[in-house]
Amino acid sequence: MDTIKLRKGERATLDRLMRSRSGSAAVARRARLIVLSVDGIAFNEIRARLDCDVRFIRRWRERFIAGRVVALSTLPKEPSKAKTEARLEARVLDYAVTRKTISSRCTARASKKCSASRRPQSFDEFSAGSEYRP
Repeated sequence: MDTIKLRKGERATLDRLMRSRSGSAAVARRARLIVLSVDGIAFNEIRARLDCDVRFIRRWRERFIAGRVVALSTLPKEPSKAKTEARLEARVLDYAVTRKTISSRCTARASKKCSASRRPQSFDEFSAGSEYRP
């Protein structure tokens, strides 16, 4: 078990975090863990006082040693790849279902070639019964 030595001002910061009513309860608990560790309290006693397991104590002691007081705050979690892919798939499916499809008929934006292809080429073709829809 590594001994933790506090730097100048860290004890006051940890005490402030423990007493804070507006801060996170989780951060206050972690600060209390570090203060108890610095005071030389054994793992079993810390476990009893904080109602936690040894893994919790080890994890937060190691994080404190690595990053000091800043490391006690909760890191934002990155969304998992599966959730991100599921959201993307849902957006694509929603777009595919709700978008307006272009009908087989020509629209106002259609090219001249499209509208010309439906026009009768001659009077004989028109009178022969082909339907003309402009």
